[in-house]
Amino acid sequence: MGKDKLIQELFQKIKVLTSRLEQAEKEISELKAENAELKARLNSNSKNSSRPPSSDGYQKKPAFPKKKKGKQGGQSGHKGSTLHQVDNPDKIVSCKPNSCSCGHDFKEEELILSEKRQVFDLPKPKLEITEYQIHKAVCPECGLTHKGSAPHGVNAPVQYGNGVKAYGVLLSLGKKSTRF
Repeated sequence: MGKDKLIQELFQKIKVLTSRLEQAEKEISELKAENAELKARLNSNSKNSSRPPSSDGYQKKPAFPKKKKGKQGGQSGHKGSTLHQVDNPDKIVSCKPNSCSCGHDFKEEELILSEKRQVFDLPKPKLEITEYQIHKAVCPECGLTHKGSAPHGVNAPVQYGNGVKAYGVLLSLGKKSTRF
């Protein structure tokens, strides 16, 4: 009977091990499904899911922009236009060489104009001050004094004009895209 008991114990152990193996396989398949779901969540962003862009976080952008596939510049057949030099610029600045490396100082008659470059820019803002001179006169006939009047809106000896006030409002709004 020792042999039958040994066989029964072996069958019992096989049964226990088979049960444990089935349970481990079930857990493995559940963990694989959970792992796949977590990987999908990690890889989802606003471009491949319905998540808003604000949920993407601070991810580093690529160091170099993507190369454009098409031909850059104007389309073929398009008559392009560019900035052209003017004949009479407002200001001319001469860029002359000082001296040669051998020590020779160049004279005015040795210099030859080799090229011109022009920069188009806005002038620095400058306040334009208008003075209104209000005169008065005494009538030689009746002796009454008559005085001229300043234009509407000119109420003080010194004040800012409408242009300065409007510009101040624009600056206080802080809009970057305002065009004027």
